Amino acid sequence: MRIKAAVFDFDGTLVPFKMDYIALRRGIINKIAETGISEDIFDVKDPIRVTLKKARELLNNKDIDTLERETEEIIDFYELEGAKNNAVITGVSEVLKTLKEMNLKLGIFTLNQRKIVEILLTKANNLLEIFDAVVTRNSVSDFYEKSIKMKYLRNCLGKLGVKGNESIVIGDHTIDIEAGNLMNAITVGVLTPRNEKELLKEEKYDYLINSLDEIPEIVQKVLEI
Repeated sequence: MRIKAAVFDFDGTLVPFKMDYIALRRGIINKIAETGISEDIFDVKDPIRVTLKKARELLNNKDIDTLERETEEIIDFYELEGAKNNAVITGVSEVLKTLKEMNLKLGIFTLNQRKIVEILLTKANNLLEIFDAVVTRNSVSDFYEKSIKMKYLRNCLGKLGVKGNESIVIGDHTIDIEAGNLMNAITVGVLTPRNEKELLKEEKYDYLINSLDEIPEIVQKVLEI
């Protein structure tokens, strides 16, 4: 099998997950409550897209536009706070350089804002330059749609000039794996404390790893198939 590209999720995969998601979701629920909608119908454990879907059903278009703009500002704030004390995972640079030496194109598809990706990769000896394509939520519309991660991946693969079945997709969340599967890519789940239970429950990945150090070996195995 000819693998031409490796595409990575960012937050939780290339960098540790540092965002205070509970505080973020609470902030969004509080903002929704300012429109007069009762907080009681929302659960702080729900993904943001689920919370906003409920709010959309009760708001007019003008209020929805305002809410989504204010939600973006809240997310931006918590992402920047998390990035202040964050850094690329140890060993990532070496893994990426090895994949480049294997003649693979490299991409990122992430729900993070581009500014966060640029800040953290630039701090890591300007690692941003090693990537051939970076797709963030600034690149794709409909951020809160359920299948949005697949759209991000498709966009990234387009920029890389490769097909889904010519790529290997690496992520720490089930939505990353789902996106890869939908694009017929080889999928690799990365076990982390935050998503370990979900990944083990889903079992829809082709490979499951504890460290990104294992990626070059997996690529080599796939190339030999």
